[in-house]
Parts: sequence; C-alpha cells; structure tokens
Amino acid sequence: MLELDSLLGAFVDRGYAELPREDRDRFESLLSLPDPLLWAWFFGGGSPDDPDLARLVERIRTSNLASD
Repeated sequence: MLELDSLLGAFVDRGYAELPREDRDRFESLLSLPDPLLWAWFFGGGSPDDPDLARLVERIRTSNLASD
C-alpha cells in the first residue's frame, strides 16, 4: 500500500536512527506484518496488543503528524 510505504519510509528518513536498538528490532518485525493490519494500526485508529509495539506505532504516527 502506497500510504504505508510513504509513512514508514518517511519515518526511516526522520526517526529510525534515533530509536534504541530494541525499537529498531521491533520496527524490523513490524515490516513483516500484513499490510491490512498495519493499515488498521496507522490509519484506522487501532493499536497493537503488545505495549512496546503500540508505543512504537504511536511514535511513528506522531512523527508523521509532526512533519505535516
């Protein structure tokens, strides 16, 4: 999905380098998840059950809003 590619690519450009190692690993795992699930988390208002992953998703969302 183009929107996901744009969002995640922009985060890599702006925020990935600042992530702690554990969150970089989480981000890499995030990329392997199905697009419909990622869409629900980033654009549908959903959130992962895992609190650490939910925190990362929120950080990516917030990073995107800050760049608008």
